[in-house]
Amino acid sequence: RSTPLYSSAASDVYKRQLVDQSLGFCVVDFMFVAKMPPAEQRYFVYRGNQQVGEIVTTSQTDETFQVADINKGDIREGDSVRPE
Repeated sequence: RSTPLYSSAASDVYKRQLVDQSLGFCVVDFMFVAKMPPAEQRYFVYRGNQQVGEIVTTSQTDETFQVADINKGDIREGDSVRPE
């Protein structure tokens, strides 16, 4: 089941717009980035200050959104995505 999420205004912290645990992917909003990250870029996922997972970007993009594979962890609504 997909869960909608919201984005962050911080330039180095992003929030997922959509998470699908069953299919193992999430969609990240990179609205505040001048250039989309390349495919295979690793990001850590945090809940508060605790690292809870890891995602890897794919080449699937749509304007400011990019699909990322969930590499490990329990990704949930409201978790932050930060560069490695």
